[in-house]
Amino acid sequence: MASPRVGGAALKEGLGETVGGIVLMLRGENSRDVVRRVEEKVAEINASSVLPSGLASRAATAVERAMRSGRLIACDVVWAVVRGEPVNAEA
Repeated sequence: MASPRVGGAALKEGLGETVGGIVLMLRGENSRDVVRRVEEKVAEINASSVLPSGLASRAATAVERAMRSGRLIACDVVWAVVRGEPVNAEA
């Protein structure tokens, strides 16, 4: 896993600073392995006390939820193709 790059600031609802991150998955990667590695890195970050308590864990949960949604969308597209239904890319 690459080293995180730090820079800039983010505000949550204009009330205070927050932390954001982006996880990129290479084509052909196993999403479960990626989530596992992200969770390990988040645990490492939480243990280092760099971020407020629990912040990185909530971020990992959001990543897992997004990846689960992505898998469901991919399954829907595959199912539509198998059934011979047209897939509307603009929807």
